[in-house]
Amino acid sequence: MSLNHHLYAVDTQLFLSFHPSEFHSNITYLQNALQQISSRMTANLLTLNSPKTEFLLIGLKQQLSKLHDSSLITTHSARNLGFIFDEHLTFSDQISALSINQSINQRNFYSAPYKTWTAALDNVHCVSKKSSPLGLS
Repeated sequence: MSLNHHLYAVDTQLFLSFHPSEFHSNITYLQNALQQISSRMTANLLTLNSPKTEFLLIGLKQQLSKLHDSSLITTHSARNLGFIFDEHLTFSDQISALSINQSINQRNFYSAPYKTWTAALDNVHCVSKKSSPLGLS
């Protein structure tokens, strides 16, 4: 078994790929690794933030339906470098988040005061003049 990882400034991600038939042994392996990480952190006066620790199992619906373990609490989606992954890789949570964000930005733009609008239009006009390859307006 190989436990892959990505280390970031304030975040650590562990990755483990396995066949559904090996689910229990791999989850035990992952939980033991987390316990060892927690012990090392404690020895170095650090703590593992357990409430923020998430388990995301990714697979086909048929594969995930075969996995049952009441000791492992999983999440249906998780954020990784600003991108939202879900358990079936449908990216529906990511699309929803982008749609909501776009709606908010559009509403904020259209509700801006007149002075902001004219400044924005002036800026666009200036940028378009500067970006003309032949210096034509």
